[in-house]
Amino acid sequence: MTVQQESTRRIEAGSRESDVVGMPLPKAGERPALYADRVGEWYVSRKSARHRKDHGLYLTPVPVADFMAGKIAPRTSRVRVLDPAAGAGVLCCSAIEFLVSRDPLLEHVEVVAFEIDEDLIAPLQAVLTYLVDWVLESCDLKVAVGVEAVDFVLANAEGLGADNDLFTASPRDPDFDIVISNPPYFKISKTDPRAVAASSVVHGQPNIYALFMAVSATLLRDGGSFVFIVPRSFASGPYFQRFRSVFFDQVRPAEIHLFESRRAAFRRDEVLQESVIFAGLRESGWHRSRAAFSIAVSASAGVDDLSHADQRTVPANKILDITSRDRILRLSPDKKVDEIIALVDSWPNNLQRLGLNISTGRVVPFRARSLIRRNGSVPATHVPLLWMNHVRAMRTTWPLNRHKPEYIAQSGAGSLLLPNGNYVLLRRFSAKEEPRIDPAEFCRQTKHGGWRLSSIASCSILTSEP
Repeated sequence: MTVQQESTRRIEAGSRESDVVGMPLPKAGERPALYADRVGEWYVSRKSARHRKDHGLYLTPVPVADFMAGKIAPRTSRVRVLDPAAGAGVLCCSAIEFLVSRDPLLEHVEVVAFEIDEDLIAPLQAVLTYLVDWVLESCDLKVAVGVEAVDFVLANAEGLGADNDLFTASPRDPDFDIVISNPPYFKISKTDPRAVAASSVVHGQPNIYALFMAVSATLLRDGGSFVFIVPRSFASGPYFQRFRSVFFDQVRPAEIHLFESRRAAFRRDEVLQESVIFAGLRESGWHRSRAAFSIAVSASAGVDDLSHADQRTVPANKILDITSRDRILRLSPDKKVDEIIALVDSWPNNLQRLGLNISTGRVVPFRARSLIRRNGSVPATHVPLLWMNHVRAMRTTWPLNRHKPEYIAQSGAGSLLLPNGNYVLLRRFSAKEEPRIDPAEFCRQTKHGGWRLSSIASCSILTSEP
């Protein structure tokens, strides 16, 4: 695959772009990571919500950055560190601080930081220049720093091979010992140049963070440390199946940390996201080894209790079945959930063998605006449209006559409607505060064929096969 790359603008350590008016200056003796955090907050305060969303600009809290830095494991005295989405440089700084504090035998450290937001280049360079000065003064060690002002995925996608042939067509040898990142999170279309460039790991509508993970892995030397904080959606589901299939051929999971709160990891930026810290090692073909691997799994409610996170060691094959086609990463926060998984695994049947199917609802509201109504005639011209708030413990209540439209027109709806039949409805996901996901009442087939129903994608439907 040939990918047309943008020209790279590399800014070396010590070079200074024009000063940014109003940017905070470092305090005497201040940790570089803390300085980077202050610069990041200052920068974000100057940008609109649209700019932040378009660039996936959500700052890594310093305690999270320090926790992630503690997962890296350098194996040589000369270390190259990559941050493919550097932002204000918090993760770069935490990683270097950790390295120089733990390994007195370090001889050479180099940091390469990618950042595509042009307005952020000068603040990032100021932070990294301070990092260089701080390390030299405190450890008498020179750190080389370069900032790549270019799209990371497009600049390095040639490291991805053709479909199902990942990591075999790199234009250069992998040359980083550590990659650490909080990449942007947003969906892109299949025709986006980045999705086209990374087609070997793309299925359906990809999320940009998975492309950052895949490309970053190609740049790691064998034995290199891979540490990312990302949404947990990559762990399962068909959209990420191709990614998992090829990614786990090369990267062995070593540590996983789960945040039980959907808000806590990026609370400052008011991000609602189920996040996970994934740490692994670049070990091509690790799953063909006869060695018995294990994975350290930890969990915390959020950031404040990171230092007291519960941790346990789990056999790797209990979390990732590398022999399966789907290669689902089963993320369990504690031993109780481990026991539930083991119980389900012990059952001799699955839904398919029992003649049952499960699927999400068929309606995506913004794509069916022309069909959705606040009023209608059921069953003459409309059918019930079920949302999550219709589905409660052992019952379905419709209509609720609240703020959402609850009818969908039969004319033109076609495959969005479910035929008259027997169904069990479940909420596809629920708030963390809810103790469990409760099934609704059994929806029995009517004696006449007039009744049908439809459901949005955030509800799941269990039905028997015809």
